[in-house]
Amino acid sequence: MIKISKYNEANIWSCSSIGLEVRNHPLTLLLSQSLPGQTDPGIARLRTNAYGEGPGAPWRGEVFKTGATVTGALPSLNSPAAQHQRLQKFNPLRTDSPEEPLCASGASLSNQNPRFSSNQNLRYKRSGSSEMGCAKVFLVMFVIGFEKGICVNWNPIPRKTVKYNDVHDSMARFRAVGVWNYTMLTLAEHERVLYVGAREHIFALDPNDISRQLRPQIEWSAPAEKKRECSAKGKNNQTECFNYIRFLQSYNHTLLYTCGTYAFQPKCTYINADHFTLDSAALEDGKGKCPYDPAKGHTGLIVDKELYSATLNNFLGTEPVILRNLGQQHYSMKSEYLPAWLNEPNFVGSALVRESRSSKDGDDDKIYFFFSERAVELDCDSDLTVARVARVCKGDLGGTRTLQKKWTTFQKARLMCSFPERHITFNNLRAVFTLPGADWRSTSFYGIFHAQWGDVDVSAVCQYQIGEVKNVFDGPYKEYRESSQRWGRYTGTVPSPRPGACITNFDRENGYNSSLQLPDATLNFAKKHPLMEDRAEARPLLLTKGINFTRLAVDRVSSLDQRPYNMLFIGTADGWLQRVVILGSEAHVIEEIQLFDRQQPVDSLTISHSKKYLYIGSRSEVLQLPLANCSRYHSQPDCLLSRDPYCAWDSEGRACVRIDLHRGSTSTLSQDLMLERFSRGKAKFDKPFSIPSPDHSRLRNVTVVVGSDLVLPCHLVSNLAQPFWELNERELALVEGEAPGPRFDRASVPSSSPKPGPFKRAATSATRRSKA
Repeated sequence: MIKISKYNEANIWSCSSIGLEVRNHPLTLLLSQSLPGQTDPGIARLRTNAYGEGPGAPWRGEVFKTGATVTGALPSLNSPAAQHQRLQKFNPLRTDSPEEPLCASGASLSNQNPRFSSNQNLRYKRSGSSEMGCAKVFLVMFVIGFEKGICVNWNPIPRKTVKYNDVHDSMARFRAVGVWNYTMLTLAEHERVLYVGAREHIFALDPNDISRQLRPQIEWSAPAEKKRECSAKGKNNQTECFNYIRFLQSYNHTLLYTCGTYAFQPKCTYINADHFTLDSAALEDGKGKCPYDPAKGHTGLIVDKELYSATLNNFLGTEPVILRNLGQQHYSMKSEYLPAWLNEPNFVGSALVRESRSSKDGDDDKIYFFFSERAVELDCDSDLTVARVARVCKGDLGGTRTLQKKWTTFQKARLMCSFPERHITFNNLRAVFTLPGADWRSTSFYGIFHAQWGDVDVSAVCQYQIGEVKNVFDGPYKEYRESSQRWGRYTGTVPSPRPGACITNFDRENGYNSSLQLPDATLNFAKKHPLMEDRAEARPLLLTKGINFTRLAVDRVSSLDQRPYNMLFIGTADGWLQRVVILGSEAHVIEEIQLFDRQQPVDSLTISHSKKYLYIGSRSEVLQLPLANCSRYHSQPDCLLSRDPYCAWDSEGRACVRIDLHRGSTSTLSQDLMLERFSRGKAKFDKPFSIPSPDHSRLRNVTVVVGSDLVLPCHLVSNLAQPFWELNERELALVEGEAPGPRFDRASVPSSSPKPGPFKRAATSATRRSKA
């Protein structure tokens, strides 16, 4: 009998298996032959219709004797496994289909990403006799899954790997001939139009099917003379001297506002949304609104018909600025050109938080900016880059004498994403996503951080609550001490009203109705003390090595029991998408999806919450994916162990379905995101269940020449599955070198056996949860 019990796996933290996954794919190799001195190979136990009752539960099934008629599937003879034959006599395991036969996707037995791992094969080598003979091989697959876990925060393995060939037919896509860099994605109000800004073109696409244009495209090219000037100044006329659209947002119900680099002479203008037309004769200066260089960081947003932007304000990219203009309500405002304010920043994101709503103090709305910059306050390394969050108040009007038309409320603080006990800190902020809550107090910021350890890329995702960030800005200040030429905590008296704070009811009661009325003491202090002493700190929700995260988007999903779960969609530099669900303190990587046939970065991600689509911008095209594809899970255990909050098992329809699209009663649906039924030993599955073999798979008799290698691959449904093989009721151990005996070989090195026998292939897999 096969018995699966709990076990621990240590990586960074101790982990234990808590779930059971069943696969009813028989895999037993029955070898019979007529060789001198050989006897009947014995009895092969083939278990079918296996059901798991929980961790450590026995398996029930039937027993077949050697020579019994066994039904099952053997793949056709076109598999890449043929390339691994040592003697190249033949290969019984080939397939003409891109679908993997028999078992599903391959397992990863190490902590590396499964898409970089070799498949798990069993090689059977006939040897030990000088006489040539032959053997008939009957192959039937039997896979039992028991997902083994890895501590979720450190280099988690995606449960499934979906290759491009398996997903490209289900993706809508848009590209125009000769157009590149589809990086700006904006959903119009009520999500009726998806606007796309690319290089010298702007498109209006149908968000239900982005392959369809709702209006003829707008071509907004930089004139030839501007391109010549750009080239004359030393810029590349093949890549840089174009009009790259870097800003595209709704201005009101009838207008869009857009900005482009315009061959290193940035321009902005309005687009009539009804007719989708742009007046190229009525261009505005884009200085401070859009970067000159298309490769430089930039962020912006329109708030109440005013543009807040953070960019580089000159051709050389040496003048960083945070700017407000466009509107009639307030003065144009900008930041000071001081290293203590902004020091070689790379802007990555911005967000509006309506803190005035339901504020007992009469507080103001705030705009937050996220960036990395060279630290001025650290003595150890003046070139060290750190992550920052800065904020300004929407009602800031600047000062009367000090800080005229400059921000009086500009403050910044360090964002820490780290494992303090291991002295690991991520300083390079790459992208930010703001997840609103029921009110502003439940707003969350998610950041992608990057580090490089030697030549290995390491990416992390950290989450910050608005309350934690707000407490930092309400805390103590840092100051630069001229005497010691060091930065330290300010310990003196703080002027009143508080420098850097918004005007509140308390200030109004004391005669300060706007920043124009603030005293010089407050304004001078704010000018010299923009940096806060405390830091916004977080531990990584997810940390992955060897993968460079580029963009993320977050959706809040309600499960069957109405609990909210946050779902992360993370794009990578090599063109993959990871779907990650946050389960308490765990980050479970449901799957990774290969988006492109050729590697290219994911440049932008936008979610349509009403239509349940994810839009992906890249250099070559725009893609549209459903937020979940539950049909990818073919059985009840596969559906439940996916822990996908969008999906549930329908016991009536016997399928894994999208909850939001299900029209029947929810009483027939089941989920187990926290694996409660598994951990309590109450897992019961519908009977009977199986993972069907591909249609092209069938039973075959294969003649094997003695002395040759026979490769038996088994590609598991889950990357978290750990495969094992049995021969004559004994599990095959990994064997080094050329020791005799059948071997399960992770690295596709041929294995040998001195005599035939019944092989049994199984896989254990256990979903995992880290121990505290």
